[in-house]
Amino acid sequence: LLYESSRYQRTSGLFIFLRFFLFSFFTVFRVLLFVFVLVFVSFTFLKFFFYVLKLNRLVIVVLFSKMLLVVFAMVLILPALKSGGFLSGTELYDDCMDYLGEAGDLKCGLDGQGTFSDYDPSSCTLKCQGPGTPRLPRGVCKPGVGVECTLGAREGLRNWFDGLTKQRNEVLKRWCQFLPQK
Repeated sequence: LLYESSRYQRTSGLFIFLRFFLFSFFTVFRVLLFVFVLVFVSFTFLKFFFYVLKLNRLVIVVLFSKMLLVVFAMVLILPALKSGGFLSGTELYDDCMDYLGEAGDLKCGLDGQGTFSDYDPSSCTLKCQGPGTPRLPRGVCKPGVGVECTLGAREGLRNWFDGLTKQRNEVLKRWCQFLPQK
């Protein structure tokens, strides 16, 4: 099975925002701390070169500026390369599977097919306990490839989930009139 509904729980947009914000904040803090320590160590070495080796001040400034250029390039480029997976959308895979699982449960339940068990990436259909195979919404899945969790696909799954939730609430309101409203 590609999806087990008991393993995943829906995360709110606020949680995702806070997780990204805190990750960004601590990354920036870590980079600034690294730069501070590096500059402190660099000045210590500069004092060593200046007093012990008696190098010309111009030579020291050129060496120091080249060293800082390399350090800042590494500080700026390496984190971007390291987090390239996040920038390409692969970090969002779990969020898409969360939306797919919850929307799949709703779709299979609303169609009277039982609960969602998996999805078929070759035909872009849901596998329910019943015999029905509801299709995934257009733009979310590519036949033969499956769900590629891009921002567009994630937004499509979220809209589909919101629409199915609204449909479920309307059915409950119509058929269960004495159910307490939330």
